[in-house]
Amino acid sequence: MGRNDRRNRRNYQNQNQNQRQNQPKINPENLQEIQNKEAAIREFKSRDVVCAKCGKPIEDMTSAISDAEGKPMHFDCVLENLKSKEKMLPGQQMTYIGNGRFAVVTFENPRDLRKFKIEKVIEYEDKSKPISWRNEMAELYSQVK
Repeated sequence: MGRNDRRNRRNYQNQNQNQRQNQPKINPENLQEIQNKEAAIREFKSRDVVCAKCGKPIEDMTSAISDAEGKPMHFDCVLENLKSKEKMLPGQQMTYIGNGRFAVVTFENPRDLRKFKIEKVIEYEDKSKPISWRNEMAELYSQVK
């Protein structure tokens, strides 16, 4: 065994020992708190939430978008709804640009999606209205470490 092999093994062992030492100690109070938070998340995930547009269950609440009344909808249902309402020219597409906003975009080259021009921005979610289901979800997930 060469000198570098021994050094690498020693460094690896020291790293593992440091990681074990730096792990937080779990006392019964912390364990109970962690279990309560995990149970709250499981309960939130187990709820039967249906889409306001299609009426089918929403499996992934993290991808849901709220409608005008604050009810959750499938992302795809929102996209279909907007596409049906918007008059788009050939070469234009509807796309999500974040923060509850969609846009009608025109691509210079349909094969190169890096270069585009935003023709119209559609504010779908009203950011001034608090969305109760999203606030609850964010609060639950932010407490888990």
